[in-house]
Amino acid sequence: MSDLIEKALEVAKEHPCFPTRNKKPALSNQQLGEILGREIKKGQGGFKIATQDPDLVRKLFEAAGTDEISVPLGLNGSDGEHPIVCIDADTYKSAEAQTWVDTNEDLLGQTRRHSTRSDGDHFIFLAPKGVKLPATLAPGIDLKGHGGYICWPGTPGYEVVHDVEPLPFPMELLEGTDNPKTGTVSNTGWNDATDAELIAAIQSAEDLYPALRTLAWRMSGDRSYSQAEAVEILDGIMDGSAAKNPHHIRNEDWMERGSKISDLVASAWEKHLYPLGSQSDMMLEMLGEVEKPLFDLGRAVAAPAAPKTPRPDIEVPDFKKSDKPLPPREWLYGHHMIRG
Repeated sequence: MSDLIEKALEVAKEHPCFPTRNKKPALSNQQLGEILGREIKKGQGGFKIATQDPDLVRKLFEAAGTDEISVPLGLNGSDGEHPIVCIDADTYKSAEAQTWVDTNEDLLGQTRRHSTRSDGDHFIFLAPKGVKLPATLAPGIDLKGHGGYICWPGTPGYEVVHDVEPLPFPMELLEGTDNPKTGTVSNTGWNDATDAELIAAIQSAEDLYPALRTLAWRMSGDRSYSQAEAVEILDGIMDGSAAKNPHHIRNEDWMERGSKISDLVASAWEKHLYPLGSQSDMMLEMLGEVEKPLFDLGRAVAAPAAPKTPRPDIEVPDFKKSDKPLPPREWLYGHHMIRG
């Protein structure tokens, strides 16, 4: 165990890190609270407590008693100035994935590269600023960024193949995928699917993350759900996935995606509350440069109200509020009514 702590301390010299077990956060929020001396609320644990503080790294890994060192990605990764993303190439899953890696070797081969314990590869790049990247580049080729994390060498089964600094992400790799979005939710092929089709895709393990993300997004826009209810529903759907079987080819992906459902739901809720995302400041700056306000609140308040002229040719019916609720959707998932 002391050997792993020393390796974690080495990783922390370059990147924030935290302990995981089977690719899930190894410490509960209660345990983290005892270590940090403060309350850790839901959504504040996991990769969000990754640190480069040597004393805290030592405490976290001593308490966890695990053998995995994980590093967060995207806006949560590195020092905030040089966040990283990872192309997770599971070439063992299909010949198509290996072909994609071979075809793009010129763009992949010069950056930092790790081998994984499942005989795949992690290609590490600097994250492009202001761009939301797609979750998948090709079958068997996932792109992990903001909100994700990966096991780092020092973890058994993970080795450095090309020991160099990460290069800027090559945007050419996005050709043929959904266009990257700036400050908005990126589109996926599941956006037009029904809820039932999304659930079926997860349960058959045809797809996991894009379908989960779309369901979370839909529920976040439906005021009938709380975040806790959305997490419970998605947990139940994932629990029925074929990928839950330890021998399934997507079991590792299932474990990783399942561990991040709370964060996925929290992100969906946040995007509905702040739809401009990272562009909010830019939009405010743009409005500040407009010489004449789009809407002058002071003038609107001070101006006398225009006289109301009745329209005799229009009859306004007497409207009475009805307390009768609208009928919910006609099908259930488990004991939850899906209302999206």
